[in-house]
Amino acid sequence: MRSLVLGAILLGVVILGSASSWILPLPDPLAMEVTERLSPPSWRHLFGTDQYGRDLLSRILRGGTVALGASVVSVGIASLIGIPIGFAAGLIGGILDEVTMRLMDALQAFPSILLAITIVAIMGPGPLNAMVAIGLVNGPVFARLARSVALSLKGRDFVLAAEALGASRLRILRYHILPNSLSYILVQASIGASTAVLAEASLSYIGLGTQPPNPSWGRMLEEARLFLDVAPWMAIFPGFAIFLTVLGFNFLGDGLRDLMDPWRRGRG
Repeated sequence: MRSLVLGAILLGVVILGSASSWILPLPDPLAMEVTERLSPPSWRHLFGTDQYGRDLLSRILRGGTVALGASVVSVGIASLIGIPIGFAAGLIGGILDEVTMRLMDALQAFPSILLAITIVAIMGPGPLNAMVAIGLVNGPVFARLARSVALSLKGRDFVLAAEALGASRLRILRYHILPNSLSYILVQASIGASTAVLAEASLSYIGLGTQPPNPSWGRMLEEARLFLDVAPWMAIFPGFAIFLTVLGFNFLGDGLRDLMDPWRRGRG
């Protein structure tokens, strides 16, 4: 339970910070002030400025919008693609299950970041394409999860009883399989969200995600690479933002797992 609360607090800070970048009278994250370039943290610029004199605090807060958007969109795409495929494979079985899982195995055999790079290279760089690529890469993870849950549940007494009463597979899926799968899906969604934040930052770092001058934590780390000796704050603050967000999603996932697992909750 402590993990759930801590994760919610950390993500709440990130969400509120990202929202405040559109509400509070902060400096324009795209505005350049050459006379303020590479300024250290001060009351005027709490996180300092970058090589173009742009305020790092406002850029990091605005970049949080991209990171959170990547997590929501990519997890949504992965769920919409993977969960129906996994449920169909687990409930129907036979050759459909075999072909589908071998295809999922083939996709997971590739390093996820390499597959995402390939997809973005085909579709073109940009934040939306990066989110789509991350979602497609994570689809097999949700498919395998949904299949394993369906296989474990379809032999349970309440499912067998529904089948004996003549319930269709669609009805069994809707009223028996899906409600009992939500806990597993929510935990995997939180883990997938943390992975998406890292993947988006990685794609932006190599120039395939968010394009300049728009702020992205990964892009900001790439820009800080040449100024580590004279302006380390350019890397410290975006890196800490990534760390905080990923940690929040991981704590949230652990907390949800403990909350929805009676055996673990009993031990705690």
